Amino acid sequence: MRFKIIFLFVIISFSGCKSQKKNSNDFNKVNFKYSRLYYKDSTIVESDIYDSYTGLYESKEYNFGFGNDKNISTTIKFSEKELKNIYALYLSLNPKHLCECTYIDGKLLYKSSITFKANTIKNDMSKYNDCPTNEKDHVKYSKIEKLVYDLITNSQAYRRTFYWEFIKK
Repeated sequence: MRFKIIFLFVIISFSGCKSQKKNSNDFNKVNFKYSRLYYKDSTIVESDIYDSYTGLYESKEYNFGFGNDKNISTTIKFSEKELKNIYALYLSLNPKHLCECTYIDGKLLYKSSITFKANTIKNDMSKYNDCPTNEKDHVKYSKIEKLVYDLITNSQAYRRTFYWEFIKK
């Protein structure tokens, strides 16, 4: 009798692990990394980076010895539905470039990019980090970035951590 109970417990445990693994693999396909980098004289002076797999959002401001660097982080976990909506928008738009850059006088001032887990399988990742020269690609990327950025900034964790951004002046 005791053997039957242990055997039943082992079977139930392994079947649960198998379904978790399947869901985990499907879930990993929609994970992404999002970054916003601000430059001055070809040097990163500020960065905002989000990893949907870990939920870690980091905002850094570098002062290069002229005061303390700022490093603020929080955990923002998107729901599976939100991640699937982002990935579905990406698939429907099918942008050639997942990056946006701003140049002034030939100098890079701003660069944002999104890298999906599915893209890392492809051999030529360089094209995903190149800045689009085509207006259609720019519009496609902007739609995806807006969705991601709005989800981040509208989350309760972001609002609690960066509360000063929401104080009316």
